[in-house]
Amino acid sequence: MAAKDHLIPLLEQNRDRFLSGQEIAKKLGVTRAAVWKAVRLMERDGYVVEAVTNRGYRLAPESGVFSAQAVAALLPEGLADVRVYPSLDSSNNKAKELAAAGCPHGTAVFAATQTGGRGRYGRAFASPAGGMYLSVVLRVGELPETETLTAAAAVSVCRAVESVTGREPQIKWVNDVLLDGKKVCGILSEAVSDLESGGIEWVVVGVGINITPDGLPEELLPIAAALFPKEPGGLVRTRLAAELLKNILPRPMSGEAMIAEYKRRLTTLGRDVTVHAPDGAYAAFAEDLDERCRLTVRLPDGTRRVLTGGEVSVKLANNNQ
Repeated sequence: MAAKDHLIPLLEQNRDRFLSGQEIAKKLGVTRAAVWKAVRLMERDGYVVEAVTNRGYRLAPESGVFSAQAVAALLPEGLADVRVYPSLDSSNNKAKELAAAGCPHGTAVFAATQTGGRGRYGRAFASPAGGMYLSVVLRVGELPETETLTAAAAVSVCRAVESVTGREPQIKWVNDVLLDGKKVCGILSEAVSDLESGGIEWVVVGVGINITPDGLPEELLPIAAALFPKEPGGLVRTRLAAELLKNILPRPMSGEAMIAEYKRRLTTLGRDVTVHAPDGAYAAFAEDLDERCRLTVRLPDGTRRVLTGGEVSVKLANNNQ
């Protein structure tokens, strides 16, 4: 990597102090001239670097460019291989491509926008610049289980959002994250199979979060929420990205504790719902959730069904979800 790519995380990790040119040069194994050149390249990319004679360099408090190096600087070493793209057709598609090429567990693909974002059942997923689009490659051998992975991802997103914003998100079964009853995040998990064995080799977990409402289609505004009313800046985006990865990795949550938190955040239980099934929609009452995150619903005639997938909608406040 170029000196600039090493300098960014070094300055990110030392935001509270100046680093002399000599100290930086020694740490990076380059000349002081190379340090000066790297600083100029950072400034060209939008970073604000303070340079003070006899003190050195540091990132200005207001400086915050969302980059792979900035995210990695907030993560434990080796936790994730972070890649940031200005635009992709789909971060999940890119992650699956990387998985097929043999990328490691924990490869994280971020996109500023998506031109062909997908939701469940192949539906289009609006992906304007106001959002954050992340796909993480998880090797099955590193996972405690895959059956409740999507639910664990939803809990992970809630924890990350709560850490950064102080607001407490909820979950609509199976995988929609809500704020104030409106959808702020969607999650799409896709398996990558081994062509020889036919077994699942990788799982790609895709997360799309509305950071701001900018660019959201007008028809979604009554049912969609955003974390912030306006762009919070690169520092907040970087912190959110790091919190997402620290919660999803190194081993996704599972077991009783995860199920308990998922259930606590779930808005669906104890409510009249509409189940949207391939053979049509029907009314039911959401009764319970089992250890595999399957939803038990009771129909008007008293019969019960256990839902392993599909969608449900429930009346929340003044919004139909």
